[in-house]
Amino acid sequence: MQTRQANITNIYQRISAEKQRQSLLESNLNNNKNSQSQAEANLSVAINTPNQQVKNQNLINIESDISRKQQECVAVERKYQPAYPDVLACHDQVKLLEDRKADLERTEPAAAQTGGTTRMVTNSDAAHQLATLKSEENNIRARSMLPSCKPEPWRRIWWSRPGNSKRFRTRSVPVLR
Repeated sequence: MQTRQANITNIYQRISAEKQRQSLLESNLNNNKNSQSQAEANLSVAINTPNQQVKNQNLINIESDISRKQQECVAVERKYQPAYPDVLACHDQVKLLEDRKADLERTEPAAAQTGGTTRMVTNSDAAHQLATLKSEENNIRARSMLPSCKPEPWRRIWWSRPGNSKRFRTRSVPVLR
């Protein structure tokens, strides 16, 4: 009687352990699903790229002329004194170029656009995380299908038919421990 009672207690403990294991696997699966939804939400990221200011070719040419003329003025100043007429004429030419540049900036509309461009980009980290989570989900689902404990061992019992001792039948019966 005590053996039978111990077997029943053992079976109840196994059932309880299996229920706990199933609950743990379900919570792991739910956590995995929540992480997957977060990774899917972060899969596409909006990137705002500001527009670069595009200058008119005339302005670019005048700016290069101004810098070239300023370099000439520095070279002439080294050769002559700052009050020399060639040095003064060079500075006057730089001033004229700067005035022309100011006029062009006022008359021609600015080619720069305000705002920026928004584009959607795939987040590679989120894509990798999502693939990992889906793999873990498959592993969790596979573990939930497997029994947690070893299957009960089975013993074969042989018996003979009544009246014929040469024929035997087999029957699988669980071993009671």
